[in-house]
Amino acid sequence: MAYPPEQVSNTGADNISNLINLGFDVEIISISPVFWKNLLKIGFFNFCNWAKFTEQAIISSVPKAAIRYNINIIFWGENPADSVGDLKTSSLKKDEGYDGGNLMNMHTVSGGKIDWISNEYNLPKEKLYQFEFPSLSELKKNKIQIIYLGWFWNDWSIKKNGLISSLYGLNLRKDHYQNTQDIRGIFSLDEDWVTFNQVIKYYKYGFGRISDYINEDIRNNYIKREDAISIIEKYDHCCSKNYIKNFCKYIDISVEDFWFNIRKNVNKNLFHIDNKLNIKKKFKVGKDL
Repeated sequence: MAYPPEQVSNTGADNISNLINLGFDVEIISISPVFWKNLLKIGFFNFCNWAKFTEQAIISSVPKAAIRYNINIIFWGENPADSVGDLKTSSLKKDEGYDGGNLMNMHTVSGGKIDWISNEYNLPKEKLYQFEFPSLSELKKNKIQIIYLGWFWNDWSIKKNGLISSLYGLNLRKDHYQNTQDIRGIFSLDEDWVTFNQVIKYYKYGFGRISDYINEDIRNNYIKREDAISIIEKYDHCCSKNYIKNFCKYIDISVEDFWFNIRKNVNKNLFHIDNKLNIKKKFKVGKDL
């Protein structure tokens, strides 16, 4: 699933070219850019998450392609239940941790349903084909199995995967992690707006991209917990203003409108807004409120 030209990064385009040069068959699926832009704007203002709609399309398009080409097995990377705590994606059977049959229940995929989009926002169903994740019965009928590769590899990690990919020509993000939270320059390289969406996640739930990275590093004994806390305190909320300005220009809003919506959706249990409209956290990283 490809982003519109205004959203995709040069790094992302280079990495697609690299995959093709490595010998992979690559199919690029794209939704109407105008329709996509409207969905981004709806997602941002109604859910304070521009990716609310697009993530459903990105994930649902994979099994649809498998059915179209009579492919019986889909290899997914990590299990979202393990990597980001989305427990609805846990395997159907406890002794089969590789089973991705519950992927349709991922938080942003809405169980594969599209009625909530078409009915609530009066959008034509014919434009939502890529958003509808096939049902379990459809997957069974077409003998499709989704497998989490991460279950089989003991050393599966962001750090290790990034290192291996780099050796095979992956182009890394060049901007400093103080602007991106991407301390290794290897995450979500196809576009840059995910950077501030991680900041929005931080204001909603109290943790951002740095926390995702560092918590995995702690579990893999790459870093001590005490050192990790200081890194998270410094950078978990960081984002370049340029990415925000670029997004606002794309969906035709002002930067003031952007921050007004963020402040409206801030988790008041974790943050407070001072008299100058600055968002201040109430908590200490690694400690209870």
